[in-house]
Amino acid sequence: MATESESIEWSLEATPTWAVATVCFILIFISVFLEHLLHLLSKYLHRKRRLALIQALDNIKSELMMLGFISLLLTVLEKPIANICIPKNVGETFLPCSSLDSDEDTEEETKCQNQGKVSLLSRVGVRELQYLIFILALFHSLSCILTFGLGMAKMRKWEAWEAETRTLDYQFANDPRRFKLLHQTSFGRRHIKYWSDHRLLRWPVSFMRQFHHSVSRTDYLTLRHGFITVHLSEGSNFDFQKYIKRALEEDFGVVVGMRCYPNPLDPNKILEYYFNFWFLIILITLIDYIYNLCFCSLWVWMFAVIFIFFHAYVFHNYLWLPFFPLAMLLLVGTKLQGIIIKLCLKSDQQSHVVRGTLLVRPSDHFFWFRKPRLTLYLIHFILFQNSFQLAFFTWTWFKFGFRSCFHQETEDIVIRLLMGAAVQFLCGYVTLPLYALVTQMGTSMRPVVFAENVMEGLKRWRATARKNLTLRNPYSAGVADPLFRHSADTSVASSPSFNTLHVPLSIAIDPQQEDEHLPMDTQGDSVARRSYDEE
Repeated sequence: MATESESIEWSLEATPTWAVATVCFILIFISVFLEHLLHLLSKYLHRKRRLALIQALDNIKSELMMLGFISLLLTVLEKPIANICIPKNVGETFLPCSSLDSDEDTEEETKCQNQGKVSLLSRVGVRELQYLIFILALFHSLSCILTFGLGMAKMRKWEAWEAETRTLDYQFANDPRRFKLLHQTSFGRRHIKYWSDHRLLRWPVSFMRQFHHSVSRTDYLTLRHGFITVHLSEGSNFDFQKYIKRALEEDFGVVVGMRCYPNPLDPNKILEYYFNFWFLIILITLIDYIYNLCFCSLWVWMFAVIFIFFHAYVFHNYLWLPFFPLAMLLLVGTKLQGIIIKLCLKSDQQSHVVRGTLLVRPSDHFFWFRKPRLTLYLIHFILFQNSFQLAFFTWTWFKFGFRSCFHQETEDIVIRLLMGAAVQFLCGYVTLPLYALVTQMGTSMRPVVFAENVMEGLKRWRATARKNLTLRNPYSAGVADPLFRHSADTSVASSPSFNTLHVPLSIAIDPQQEDEHLPMDTQGDSVARRSYDEE
C-alpha cells in the first residue's frame, strides 16, 4: 500500500496554491532574467552599430521560438498521439535497442494492448522528445557561436598582414614599375608546381593544404590585391580585413538560424506598398510559407528525421553516420584550396610577366554552380548535422544513462565524441577563415563593402527621395519605389566594379542626425572612396 500511494501523481486540485505560485514565480523570474540579458546584448550591439550581429541575435530568438512552438505542440498533442494504435509487428521493427521492454503502461497503451496493438508514441516518449528539442536548440546555437569565435581568433593575424600593406617596404616591393616572371613571385612558387596542370594531382594537394597553412600570408595579400584592383582601384587604401569581418558577421546570421536559402520574393517589401489588397497579402504570405517549407526549413530538418530513423540498432550507424559531416567539411575545404590554385593558373595563362603585384581575376565560374554563397549553405548544413549528433548523444546520456542501449559499444562513444570535436575545430579554425577569404573572389562584391554609417546615410537619402517623389506624384511613387528599392539594394552586389559607376549621386543628410554619418552634399564616387579611405 505504501508503494502504491507513493506512485500516485497528484494533480493541481490536490496541490497547495503556495507551491504552484512558487514554481510559477521561479519560471517567470528565470525567463525574464534571460530575456533581459538578450535585451542588454541587443542594446550593446546597437551602440556598437553591429547590425549583422543584431540580425544574428534575432535569428537565434526566432529559432528558439520555433523550437518552443514545436515543444508546445508536442505537449498539446501528447494524448492524441498516444491514442494512435499500430499493429504490434510493425511497432517492433527498427528499434534502437535489440530488446523491447517497458516498465510502465499508460492508459493509452493499455487501450492499444486490449486491441492487440501498440501505441505509435507513448506519452513518456513524447516527453522525452521535448528534452531532445531543447538540447538541440542549445547545442546548435552554442556550436555556431563557438565556430565563429574560433574563426575570428584565427583571422586576428590578418590584421598584421593588412597593416603591412601600408608600409613603405611593401609598397617598394610591389612597385608597378618593377617587372618579374610569375613563377618568381611567392604566390607563383607556392601554387605553380609539376602537379598544377593535372586535376587528379591537384585534389590531393588541396586536401592536404587544409591542415598546414590553410591561409598563408602570400595568399591573403595576393587575393586582397586582386579584389581591390578589380572592384575598387589599384592603390586604394581599403581595409580588406575589416570588410571580410563585416561579411563574416553577416554570414553568421545565416548560419545561426534554421533557414538556408534567402527568399528572392521578399514579402515585407511588397506588402509595405500593397497593404490595401487583402487577397494579395494572403497570396504572398502563402507563397512565402511554401517557399520556406520547401527550400529552407524542410531540407534542414529532413536530416534530423533521417538521422533518427537510421539510429536503429540494425544499421550500426556509428560506423558511418558520424563521418558524414567530416567528409562534407573536408570536401568544402578542398574545393576552396583548389580555387586559389585555379586563380594562380588562370593568371599564368593570361601572362607570364607580372607588373608590380600578381593580379588574380575574381570570377564566379570557379565556384560550384557559379554560386559562391552555396559554400555558406553547405557550412550551415554541416554545423547543423554535427550539432544534432552531439545533441542526440547528450540527450541519450542524460535520459537513459551513459551505457544505455543507444551506446552499448565503446567504439560508438569514442567515434561520436571524436568526430564531433574534430568537425567543430576544423570548421571554426580551418574551413571558416578559408571560406571568408576565398568567397570574396566572386564576380561581384557584397553590400557590406560600405561601412555601416555609409549605409545608413544612403538609406536616409533614399527615404528622403521617396518622400519627395510621393509628394510630387503619389500614384507613381507607390509603383516605382519597389523597383527603385530593389535596384538600390542590389547595385553593389550586381556590379563587378565601382569604377563603372559614373552616375553622380547626391546624398542629403538631415543635419539633426548624428555627426558620425556621412557629411552633407557628398557627390558621385566620392561616397565609396571616402568610406574606403576611412577604413
